[in-house]
Amino acid sequence: HKERMLFTKDHLYLSHKERTEEVLELYDELTLRFIHFNNFICLYQMFYLAILKLYNIIVLIYKEYGFS
Repeated sequence: HKERMLFTKDHLYLSHKERTEEVLELYDELTLRFIHFNNFICLYQMFYLAILKLYNIIVLIYKEYGFS
């Protein structure tokens, strides 16, 4: 009877460990997705800044040479 109790305890511990690992795997996946999302935002910001710089250069050239 004592052995069976130990086994049950062990079994519970094991299942808890497995559950923890599952949660950690899910967390890792979410973290990766979050990192990918952040990279996408960074790329978008860089793209936006590049367009903004280009626009500023065009405005400067336009003001400098006055194509009107």
